Formats: sequence, structure tokens, C-alpha cells
Amino acid sequence: PQFTGAGYVPQTTGATPGALPPATAADLARYQAAFQQLDADRDGVVQGSDCFTYFMQWGLDKAVLRHIWQLVAGDSASLQLPQLTSCLYLMDAAKRGVRPPVTLPPGPFPPVAHNWSLQSQFGGATGASAAPPTSQTAVVLPVFPVLPPRFAEQDQGAPPPPG
Repeated sequence: PQFTGAGYVPQTTGATPGALPPATAADLARYQAAFQQLDADRDGVVQGSDCFTYFMQWGLDKAVLRHIWQLVAGDSASLQLPQLTSCLYLMDAAKRGVRPPVTLPPGPFPPVAHNWSLQSQFGGATGASAAPPTSQTAVVLPVFPVLPPRFAEQDQGAPPPPG
């Protein structure tokens, strides 16, 4: 049951917890691929004018698309990757019959399915679809915190500490 948005009026309350299904790794990969396609000049930003034709291809009413843009980007005329990801996630949800919320829920958005494994963390696949990543697949490695050195370097001119 697609929510096309004909006669769309935004909800007056926020989304019901759990109403927005978590995004899958495949969803996030599609959103990142769309960003790379729309960001033709590779400056890390897509302009609203670049998004318009792409967004209109989704078959959602302009009022729904306008509401999603306002929700995610406000009055900004451009989107960065996290914002485009949020827009496309909400558009996917609308295509599945879930109305966009009035405000974004607190915390990380969109919610992400937590099917963590070494393969998923490092860009591998599991099951029958296991295949090596293509050159278009972006592999995001975890960011490790900077740890303090185990032993402080001593000044060569200073005497050794009493032992």
C-alpha cells in the first residue's frame, strides 16, 4: 500500500516508536550510491535542483517530498550524505505506506538494522549473495579511538626514574 501523498497533510504528532522500520545495509548502500550519482562534481554536497528530478521519479506527491525536505534540511538548498540518506529513507518508508513524521525522532537517524558481523562491518556479504565488493561499493571501516602510548618516552638527558 504505497502512500503517494495525494491530499497530503502532515501528521500532527511525531512518528509512533517502531513505525519506521530500520534501514538495512542494502538500503544504506543504495542511498550512498544515489548520493555518489547525484554529486557529479564530487564536492560532498548535492543541490536541491540536482535532487528534484530524481525525487520526482519516486512517484510521491510534491507535498510529501516538500515535507521530507523541510524535515531533513529545513531551508537549506543542498544536502550532504547523511541528509540525503534521511530523505531517501523517509521516501522509501512513504512508498511502503508509512507517513513521514512531523519531527525526526531523537538519536541517530535513520534507524539501522543491527545485523553486525565481521563481514557486514568490513563490507563483505553473507549467504548466497556473497561476492567480492565492486569498485563502486564504498567500504566504511570502523574508526578506532586514539589510545595513549603504553610507555611515555623519557627525555634522553633526564636521569632514569628510581627503581
